[in-house]
Amino acid sequence: KEKKSLFKNFFNKNKIREISDVNDSSFLKELKSLNPSLFIVAGFPQIFKKDLLKIPSHGALNLHAGPLPKYRGGSPLNWQLINGEKNIGISIIKMKEGIDNGNIIESEYFERNQNDTIADLHKKANQIFPFLTIKAIQKLLDGFNGFVQEESKAIYWHQRNDEDGFLNLKKNSTDILLFIKALTHPYKGAWTYY
Repeated sequence: KEKKSLFKNFFNKNKIREISDVNDSSFLKELKSLNPSLFIVAGFPQIFKKDLLKIPSHGALNLHAGPLPKYRGGSPLNWQLINGEKNIGISIIKMKEGIDNGNIIESEYFERNQNDTIADLHKKANQIFPFLTIKAIQKLLDGFNGFVQEESKAIYWHQRNDEDGFLNLKKNSTDILLFIKALTHPYKGAWTYY
C-alpha cells in the first residue's frame, strides 16, 4: 500500500496518469493535439495500432531487450538467460503494427558473465540503452529507415508469469541454475514441489 501511495503521489504531482487502453480514440485525439515528433516506448504491455503509430511525425522507437528477430515478444532478457546465451542482445526498432517486427535502427550485444543473474542483465542493458537511444534518434532524424528483419528467423517468446517459474528438477544442473538466475530478484523466483 505504501509503494502504491508513493507512486500515486508522484503521478499526481507530475501530472502523469495511467491509461488503460493506449489505442482509445479519446486518448489518440489528446495525443494528436500535442503534435509529437517521436514516441519512445520501453517495456510497454500493449500493442500500438496503426492510428496511434501515425501520430508522431518521426514515428515510434521501441527499446526491446532482446536481439531481433530471434527474441520477439515478452521477457526477452529472461529467455536469453534461460537459454544460456553467452552474448545478450538488445535492439531499438521503428515500430509498426505487430509484435517487435519493425525495422532495426540500432542493436548491441554485451557479454554475460557466468555469475550474472537477471538483475545484472537488467542493469547492463539499462546502462547501454540511453546511449543506444540517442544514436537511434539521430539516425532516424537523418532519414535512416533501419534494417528489415528476416521473418524466416523470427521466434516469438511469451511474456513470463509466476506460473512459468515452476522448476523441473529432471533437467540438468546447468539448465536448472540458469533458470533460477533468470527468475531471481526482481522477480518472484523459481519454485518446485519436493
